[in-house]
Amino acid sequence: MQRKGEADLAKGVVAGLLGGLVGSWVMLKFIEGPGPVIERALQGRSKPTAEEERRQAEQAESVTMQAAETFYHAGTGGHLTHAERAVDGEVVHYAFGTLMGLGYGVAADYV
Repeated sequence: MQRKGEADLAKGVVAGLLGGLVGSWVMLKFIEGPGPVIERALQGRSKPTAEEERRQAEQAESVTMQAAETFYHAGTGGHLTHAERAVDGEVVHYAFGTLMGLGYGVAADYV
């Protein structure tokens, strides 16, 4: 039986994992949708500038896609196709967010 004030590791793990997973999903949806629109509205513009469009084209290879390529190359010595990097990049994004949530969920019970 758990004493008052004693941490419940299982609850922290589950809450952290779920929170990290949901947070990762919300972040992607915000970046894909309202994020750029809100940023332009705060700057008093309604359309992206040519510089923003150029930067978006360059960022088509996201950081998570680059991380997926790096992990794959380190493990196998091979390379991923662009389509594989896109899928694996999302896996990296969700894995990182979920693990960060796990860390927070566990730490919150003990701090």
